Amino acid sequence: QMGPRPGIVIEERFTAFDRDDLPALEFKCFIIWGRLWVASWRRGGALPGFVNRDGTLVEGSEVDELVSRKADELPEWVDWTRVVEMAEQLGAHKDFVRVDIFAGIPAGPSALREGLSISEQAEAAQYVVSEISSTSSELLPAPMIDEFTRLWVAGYKIGDYRVIPNSEVPSDFMTGAQVQQQQQCSDSVCIESDSSVM
Repeated sequence: QMGPRPGIVIEERFTAFDRDDLPALEFKCFIIWGRLWVASWRRGGALPGFVNRDGTLVEGSEVDELVSRKADELPEWVDWTRVVEMAEQLGAHKDFVRVDIFAGIPAGPSALREGLSISEQAEAAQYVVSEISSTSSELLPAPMIDEFTRLWVAGYKIGDYRVIPNSEVPSDFMTGAQVQQQQQCSDSVCIESDSSVM
């Protein structure tokens, strides 16, 4: 029996409000034990800045001017709360996952709307997940690597584990034992460590 016919997936190109020939802003969100710790903020190959969960830049973080004209804060049109909520929803019940989110508008001449107010830009902005990874290839400064490791390991040391039903994996992809375990789980328990380690 033949499998599915090979094909090509073409992603819609995103940009930001200033230049159509540059990529959208991208936030590579590090989710540790279900909570956003930090996000790498970049635009294509431009050097990343790092953003804390509260939307402030990590101290000493330098943002390439291609990413933002204001190197000390996020663009006003970015809905940072929405970025955090999207990333944490996808990172729930996991020890670590990196969720990458584009913030911008579909590319093309009609996307370049010069003269839009900040509120109009914010309303037009779209947020799409570009990648989810259980490992991170993003380079972090040495002090941040140490803190990342501490937070990740702390969850295992605390050991506050609870089993939760896995509603993310269709039962067709599970073994019989996994399906049976799933049916025995209660909706009231979860498999994440105490987020107070953050």
